[in-house]
Amino acid sequence: MTRYFWKIINKTFILSFITLFFIVLGIKIHIYASPIWSYEWENTVIRIPVGDELSKYETIPVAYLCKDNKRLNDAKISYQRSGDWLYFLKDVDTNKVGTYYVWYKAYEYDNYSPGTCINYKCLITFIVEDLIPPKITVLADNIYFKRKKLQDSLSINDRLLSNVTAVDNYSYASITFNHNIDLTKNGKYPVFVYAVDKYGNASEDKFYATVYDENYPVITINYSNDIIKYNRNSDVDIKSYIVATDEIDGDISNNIIYPEFDLTTIGTKEYQISVTNSGGNTTTKTFRIEVVDDIAPSITLTSSTLTLSYDTDINNLNFFNYILKIEDDSEINYDNLVISHNLVNKVGLYYISYDYDDGINYANAVLDVRLISYKSPEIKYEDVTLYEGERTSLYGYVDVYDPSDSNIEESLVIDDSDVDYENEGIYYATIYAINTSGMSKTEKMKITINKKYNTTVIILIIVSVFLFLVVLTLGVIAYLYLKKEKKLKKQTK
Repeated sequence: MTRYFWKIINKTFILSFITLFFIVLGIKIHIYASPIWSYEWENTVIRIPVGDELSKYETIPVAYLCKDNKRLNDAKISYQRSGDWLYFLKDVDTNKVGTYYVWYKAYEYDNYSPGTCINYKCLITFIVEDLIPPKITVLADNIYFKRKKLQDSLSINDRLLSNVTAVDNYSYASITFNHNIDLTKNGKYPVFVYAVDKYGNASEDKFYATVYDENYPVITINYSNDIIKYNRNSDVDIKSYIVATDEIDGDISNNIIYPEFDLTTIGTKEYQISVTNSGGNTTTKTFRIEVVDDIAPSITLTSSTLTLSYDTDINNLNFFNYILKIEDDSEINYDNLVISHNLVNKVGLYYISYDYDDGINYANAVLDVRLISYKSPEIKYEDVTLYEGERTSLYGYVDVYDPSDSNIEESLVIDDSDVDYENEGIYYATIYAINTSGMSKTEKMKITINKKYNTTVIILIIVSVFLFLVVLTLGVIAYLYLKKEKKLKKQTK
């Protein structure tokens, strides 16, 4: 029973599947066999200037009949434009800015008659907009402001608004200005006017605003008789004496324009200065400057003293090398410098004198010069041999020489304190000399002290030695002679 039941179930399932397959296949064949009809719409958004007539725009949206997504250009389309379902053509108010919607319908009855098909109905958008900018009226091409001490932007804006009106065709218009008016400065300033309505439509115009001022600055010179005294070639500090003030700007001394001052020539000259306030008004004033020379020149040397070798070539000595600087309130002219000296090639103290005259004042500087020798004296001596108890002057064995000091011999000192003249031995005496330049020389003299002998004994010893040498010599001669005779006898035999 159970097996029979399952056979029935399987047959039923198979038959159902085959039936469903053929149904789907038939639907697809029908679909592909039947054409697809639809409409394509163009110009579905229409912009209308406010106040214009709707009839000029309501036929702009158009529909095209399509078969299988291909347009049929010979189709004769008819329209229903009155609208339905809350969106009607009668609700479009072209006198009021806004966005309106209307249902349009398209039909074709003559060539194809597809009936009601895809997209036969379209929601058309009508945008009523304001495209006209406001109209600006400028009452005066130029308005005037009196210059002020401080900028007053609020006052400027009120005056500008009083010179302009703006009217819009539909809504209100806001007015703005673009300018660089400065109430603290005279001048003619352009003013650009902009009017914008609620919907961003803008218009532009232009006029001028003139800032004027009848006041002029005042220049005061705080110096007696308007004559300012300066030393020649000094730094000009004219600003410390001159003040400029303005009724509106206050102290404008920093705005004073000064000419170039000639402080190189002694005398009185006339100059003119000027100052301009921020309103553009200029004041000039003339004054005089007296140039004098109250400053003496100065000479600065590289040092106050100079030490040189006494044998320096004075003729080729560059005396300018010892000048550090010469200062004066006028340009230095070295032709006015006189250099003198008393230098000679001899050890001693001398000077070099520098004198400068600028034509009015005089300066002097003196360089103390010391000429010295950088070489030590020369000492020549002989060693001395003496006998016990014998004395002699050692100065007779020493010579000292120094070309820089003619009195060098006066400085010669011989120290023989270490020499024992009474006892045999070798000793040394110290020789010392120093010249006037402080250069010294030291040498050691050798002193030999021999033992003192008896003269008679010495003579006897010498005679004895002599006789011994004579006897010895005769003996040697006799020996050599006998040896020779003996040799001759042997040869004869």
